[in-house]
Amino acid sequence: MTTMQPLKITQAKQRLRQEMAERAAAIPPESRAAAQDQLLGRMRALPELQAARGVLVCLSFGDEPETRPLIQALVDAGTPVYLPRADPRDRQLHAHAWPCELHELRFGLQQPARASPQLDDAQIMERIDVAIILGLAFDRHGVRLGHGSGYVDRFLARYPVYAIGMSFKVQVVDELPRARHDVPMSMIVTEHQVLRGV
Repeated sequence: MTTMQPLKITQAKQRLRQEMAERAAAIPPESRAAAQDQLLGRMRALPELQAARGVLVCLSFGDEPETRPLIQALVDAGTPVYLPRADPRDRQLHAHAWPCELHELRFGLQQPARASPQLDDAQIMERIDVAIILGLAFDRHGVRLGHGSGYVDRFLARYPVYAIGMSFKVQVVDELPRARHDVPMSMIVTEHQVLRGV
């Protein structure tokens, strides 16, 4: 994996965020619908999800893969689902049991309302063993490119969950710049393949 200076990593990530966002936005609607169905099928078939005690699932927005059908499939299978809430006050992700009240942020992004009951550290460790993570891009080493806020990396560094990156094929590249605080995924799933042990 290529070694880069912190400033160069930050600059490279900024350039890639725009490029990868454009790549996801360029997927034609009919291709997106087919890819979404294939991706959902691959996710539902994962033994890691079928055996999970509880799953944290990021709610999608914009051009990200739609996670609501997966949430419903998990609920139908009897798997407890939890949604993350980003709190700018402590810069941490907090987990809320689904269903819960949702609050809409900018750009149509939804997350649990702050007043909704949330899990404490011990409950997260006990109840959640898998996390479904979205991002602008992933590479074949499991490195994720997010929006730059660091919430996901802080959560994954704090809690020993099995992190599954869920993305469209066009969002997977050979290599992404990785900073010291970036926590890699345990697995990446696209509509075409499952990359384990990345």
